[in-house]
Amino acid sequence: MKISRLFPRFFIVVLFSVFLLSYAHTADADKSFIWKVQSGSSTAYILGSIHAMKEDIYPLDSKIEGAFRESGALALEIDMNMDLSKTLGMMMSVVMYQNGDTLKNHMTSSGYDLAVAALGKAGMNIVMIDKFKPWFLAMTLEMMELAKMGYNPEFGIDKHFSNRAGSKKIAALETAEFQLQLFNQFTDKEQEAFLLSVISEVEILKREMAAIVSAWKTGDTATMGSVLSEGISKSPELAGIYEKVLYKRNRSMTLSIEDYLKSGDTYFIVVGAAHLVGKKGIIELLKRKGYSVEQM
Repeated sequence: MKISRLFPRFFIVVLFSVFLLSYAHTADADKSFIWKVQSGSSTAYILGSIHAMKEDIYPLDSKIEGAFRESGALALEIDMNMDLSKTLGMMMSVVMYQNGDTLKNHMTSSGYDLAVAALGKAGMNIVMIDKFKPWFLAMTLEMMELAKMGYNPEFGIDKHFSNRAGSKKIAALETAEFQLQLFNQFTDKEQEAFLLSVISEVEILKREMAAIVSAWKTGDTATMGSVLSEGISKSPELAGIYEKVLYKRNRSMTLSIEDYLKSGDTYFIVVGAAHLVGKKGIIELLKRKGYSVEQM
């Protein structure tokens, strides 16, 4: 897998998909992970995405595809067709230490030793490991493990609709530059906690992803929401990361969706599934603002 080619399109948006854990829950089989939001003459369909999937997820539910056909505009987290060459230089300056600085200078001795052992076991070169920041190494490890299981960003839900946009108007909720700088805001302590958390969960990732996909297929928001809450309670040291990467962005994305709902157009909006669930999720935020919101 070519990491430099995939980074902005997959590494950035996959983060919270891999935090969802396995829970037993009975979902309404008639529901999908998509909502219809209305305001006056404007309509927005909001679809939760898993950013790396297997090819056998297709074809999607007819309700989802029907909503896409009806929409005149497509909004994604970031532009999936961006020119990666324009962001490559900035990306490398953000994910790598500069001027001879190394990973060892930013982690505790025990954390560093554990990280080197785990990443080396996964097939990463120690020389390269020492050049990259912990949050990037965490995402690299996640993506390598997902690839081994057959999950591919080329079959991600957002990629699927981006490829079929055709003449639809395209909008992006965020920029690659914003997302890259977002991860760089983490403190050394937060980054180390994130990396070590990912390392500790690698062995159960296969079971986790199977549960995530199952919940997505059945529109099982209760499982998604409960799992996210459980993840936060089990890892309080990651609270700052959840706030920066999830909740703050939820509020910002909601404001953008409100703008779409004032346009008079029909928008098909695709964002990571974790952004939609829970009391601080986009769906609940829109309901509190008085919009008509219905899960399809």
